[in-house]
Amino acid sequence: MNRWGMGTMLYRATICYGLLAILYDTILLAAFCDRLVPERLALAAAGVLLFLGLVIYALGTFSVYKAIDAG
Repeated sequence: MNRWGMGTMLYRATICYGLLAILYDTILLAAFCDRLVPERLALAAAGVLLFLGLVIYALGTFSVYKAIDAG
């Protein structure tokens, strides 16, 4: 096990999931042009969720580094 735990196995799964999510989103937007949520509201919510996700990821990464360095 390396410093990142599961390492590349987890990254591969994450990349595959991300690509499938993008493809699915593209298909849905092409199929349903009528939007239930205004675009600006959706972009604002996506930005907030992205920021919160990055903060949680950074906190988790730093805590793993701290625990490894402490032994």
